[in-house]
Amino acid sequence: MIDASIIIVTYNTKDFTQRCLMSIYENVKDISIEVICVDNNSKDGTSTMIKNNFPEVILIENQENLGYARANNLGIDRSSGRYVLLLIIGTATNGGSLSKLSYFGCS
Repeated sequence: MIDASIIIVTYNTKDFTQRCLMSIYENVKDISIEVICVDNNSKDGTSTMIKNNFPEVILIENQENLGYARANNLGIDRSSGRYVLLLIIGTATNGGSLSKLSYFGCS
């Protein structure tokens, strides 16, 4: 079973999304994760960047901007992790930050 599903909602945030995904894959090593990006019909190439640079990401491409809450719900519905983390796009993870949640009973 996957430890954590990380849900990221995107909308015209290609550069932020790339930095966020890079920080996840560079820093999360000690737990199993799946990353789900829900794109709200970006026009700046966000979806293409994800497909080209992060093929392991589960990408949900909406045909319209459904808003943050509805997009998160789509990601949660698709998730299979024991826990779900809703990660705001401007966030970067650092080494061990997600595994430290287990210290508080989240694993």
